Amino acid sequence: MWDPRRGVHYPFGTHQWKVMSVLCGLEAGMAVNLTLSVCGKGMFTCEDGTCISLQKRCDLRVDCPDQSDEHQCSLVDVPQDYQNNIPPQPTVLNQSLAIHFTINIISFPSVATQDLTFVTTFQLLLRWRDPRLSYLNLKTDRTLNMLSEDNKRRIWTPRVFFSNAHGNVFTNLNQGSRVECVQEGSSTVGGPHHTREVNIFSGSENSLEMGQLYSVTYSCDFELLMFPFDAQVCTMKFMLVSASASYMTLVPTLANYTGKTSLIEYAIGHLTMNTLPNEEFSSVAVEVRFMRRYGFYLLTLYIPTTLLMLIAYATLYFNPDDFNSRIVVALTSLLVLSSLFTQTSNSLPKTSYFKLVDVWLFFSIVMIFNVVMLQTLVDFSQQAVLNKGSRLARAFKKIHKFLRKLGNNKDVGQGTPVQDLRASGVIITHTKTAEEAEQEEPWAANGNNWHREEPSRLPIYGRAFRRKNWSENKDVNMSLMTFSRIILPVIFCIFNACYWGAAIVHVNTLDKGT
Repeated sequence: MWDPRRGVHYPFGTHQWKVMSVLCGLEAGMAVNLTLSVCGKGMFTCEDGTCISLQKRCDLRVDCPDQSDEHQCSLVDVPQDYQNNIPPQPTVLNQSLAIHFTINIISFPSVATQDLTFVTTFQLLLRWRDPRLSYLNLKTDRTLNMLSEDNKRRIWTPRVFFSNAHGNVFTNLNQGSRVECVQEGSSTVGGPHHTREVNIFSGSENSLEMGQLYSVTYSCDFELLMFPFDAQVCTMKFMLVSASASYMTLVPTLANYTGKTSLIEYAIGHLTMNTLPNEEFSSVAVEVRFMRRYGFYLLTLYIPTTLLMLIAYATLYFNPDDFNSRIVVALTSLLVLSSLFTQTSNSLPKTSYFKLVDVWLFFSIVMIFNVVMLQTLVDFSQQAVLNKGSRLARAFKKIHKFLRKLGNNKDVGQGTPVQDLRASGVIITHTKTAEEAEQEEPWAANGNNWHREEPSRLPIYGRAFRRKNWSENKDVNMSLMTFSRIILPVIFCIFNACYWGAAIVHVNTLDKGT
């Protein structure tokens, strides 16, 4: 029996009816909702009897005058005996349940070479089918098929572990997660036990997709042999821990990168995704290729070190008599290069092998060291160690005089007649010849005038004196100087041809992605 309300003359629409006698398992006196409709197939009957398209049901827009088309918009029909701790059975017998894996990488906020880590932000999508469920009124627009928070907790969802991430990171259904129904199969019209018109989609033909946004720190084994002309391949591993690989399998579907391809230090190369074999749990590895942008190192490392080597080499063209200026400039270049080498080494991880940049810096230090040694040999190779005017000869002469003085202090009569006379107070004069005077002091006789002979090499202050013909300079080894000016550029050119040839070949290999 229906009790019409005021202003309602026809029982069309959804109204409450009272059962007067036992009927279809309903006891007398019970109140049930019944819908009487004049709407055709594919139409939805509002509670007031108005007809609208069934596609407009639960589409987040009000179409019924009484807004009843947006009431009771549950998308999933969960059976009473459903257990969300038991995974669904595979749709194909004797096969494992397929969990389709899709990853959309959004950005790489940080790539730390020294810490051997990188941080990535990505969206992980997992798609599967659950034959135990049925879905109601699915739309082609997937954003309208999102499950409510209550329905997400009631159904089974896969659990994936990020195996090589820092910390214990798993997939979750926290705030921001989405579980959507994906319309893939056809629908059937709901039976009479439904109080309203519904289109029912089978869980064996239509999928569920879970998506969540993550920001995770991963470890990466950087291979720095060719630094700074290197490329790193870092791996993100995902392991399905809901059940063993014999029950369910991760199926790689798509790996996509939507962020900037040029980062601060790296450029993002291609992404690859594959299944890891021989695992107890099904696992997927996503490989990301980071190609280092070496322009920064060319500007801040290679060009400055080349300039330092050129400055040190330029000392070979300084005044050969000005040893102080030549050696000071070369040593200063060596000290600056050493500090640059230390700074670069501290900014990189410690490795047991030589990196390509280490070879360059070590070569630069050796080149400037060779300049210092050659400058020293050029200046001192012409000086005989035991010449009369050498420091060693003068030192031996002072020792000899000192020993003679010790002999003169002995008692009279114990030495030579000359020594005895000197001891008794008799003054004996001895006229020195010019040769003896020249041997004891750098004086020379010129007629009746005695004058001090100028040393062959004067200390240079301020602007150095330039000789007209350096080949006449016997204080500097000019042949060694000329040889140094030729051999050092030859060594530099040969090394650069080998070094940059290897670097260019390696960079071309990286550009081809091999």
